[in-house]
Amino acid sequence: LTQPFTLGDWIQTLNGEVDGWVQSMGPYHTVVMQWDRRPVYIPNSRLTQVQIINASRMTNRRILQEMPVRFADLAKIDLVLDDIRDFIETHKDLDPEQHRHARFRQIGKYGAIIWVSCYTKGINLTDWVTVTEDVLLGIKNIMFKHGMTFATSLERETKRVDATGAFLTEPRP
Repeated sequence: LTQPFTLGDWIQTLNGEVDGWVQSMGPYHTVVMQWDRRPVYIPNSRLTQVQIINASRMTNRRILQEMPVRFADLAKIDLVLDDIRDFIETHKDLDPEQHRHARFRQIGKYGAIIWVSCYTKGINLTDWVTVTEDVLLGIKNIMFKHGMTFATSLERETKRVDATGAFLTEPRP
């Protein structure tokens, strides 16, 4: 590939040293503006020695989440997974051409892990953040609808929640 990037492209190096937008390309160096708005001046000879990721040429952004569920809620996990799968399969902002997975992935130290992986239709950062938030809120609402909540390492005592996520006061059966 003789031109892995051009002016305005968002590029990254595999080692993470460079992550920003190509501002200028000269005969001796390339200027990349980082996320924190600091320019990095990279000798072109260095760019021939590292692998470059051109994030501007990606077609989708991935939403990848691992959500811990309390062990006390394992009896409800089948219903919750079915609802999450329906939710991400019908979400208008997720790419139907890419995979959409929601799986019971593993038993963690403080809870069971639900793994969710899907892709947005575009790559715009604002759109990705908005869609990610919508997916997370949708999953939270599904969990609360089934009386489930997230597991944490801080909460050892199991508490029941209602459909809104509020803790119930009656003792556990």
